[in-house]
Amino acid sequence: MSDPTYDTPDVEEVLQSDEPPSSVPVTVVGPVLTEELPTRTAALRGMPILAGERAIKLCNADPRRKRVILWTSIPLDAEQTKVCVGTTEEEANNFSGALVESPNAISRYELTYAGELWGRACIIVDTVGIFENLAPSLQDIYLSIVTEQWAN
Repeated sequence: MSDPTYDTPDVEEVLQSDEPPSSVPVTVVGPVLTEELPTRTAALRGMPILAGERAIKLCNADPRRKRVILWTSIPLDAEQTKVCVGTTEEEANNFSGALVESPNAISRYELTYAGELWGRACIIVDTVGIFENLAPSLQDIYLSIVTEQWAN
């Protein structure tokens, strides 16, 4: 069996670049049906958030992330213990992020956010419905983190 002879392309042909496609004008006529992309991969991990400690990074920034789900497990005798979740370390340390509520000692907090997430345990001193003081918690909290990605 003989080897076929191939044409050898010249360097300019190999290194040529394609022109970017031109834009196509579109007119929206009515409602457009959209479908959410399925999750391709997921990751699961757990970590303690220690009482009185500074904020810890919960997730790195990831543009492929579809969503992150935080499950907190808070001791039953710690009604006012919460997790403060922020998009920066400063936000979590200053308790200016979102407070993850735990009415039944286990709570679920879902975010469709691809940036960094930070968390810190805190306790809320509540008098007459007004948050007067946010302080480090006296209880450790266990946090389970589920991340889902659009692509591998």
